[in-house]
Parts: sequence; structure tokens; C-alpha cells
Amino acid sequence: MELAAGITSREEGLDLLAAHLDAFDPDREDARERLDRTIGADLAMLLVTALSRTPEHAVAA
Repeated sequence: MELAAGITSREEGLDLLAAHLDAFDPDREDARERLDRTIGADLAMLLVTALSRTPEHAVAA
């Protein structure tokens, strides 16, 4: 199977596996730190809070 980007599904799978294994590196920056660095701590906190709300906590529209 050939994917749109020109890589095979095997190559994509290997890339995903490598990314997963890399997540076990204790020196690696975690997702929250990367988000803080990319969009700023205030916006990151707002985004994470909004996305982590359960429906019963959501504001009625």
C-alpha cells in the first residue's frame, strides 16, 4: 500500500513505533512543555482546560 506522501504503510508504521519508543526517554520534553513553548503557557493552559472538560462541565451554548 502506498500512502499519499510517497511512503509505504510499513515506513509509516516504523516511524510511529520510533516516536512511541522515543516517548520513554526521560530527557525528552513532554507534550505539555512542547505546547507551552509553541503557543505560550497561558494559551496552552486555556486549551488543555477546554479540551479536557467533560460534557457536564461544558458551558451551555
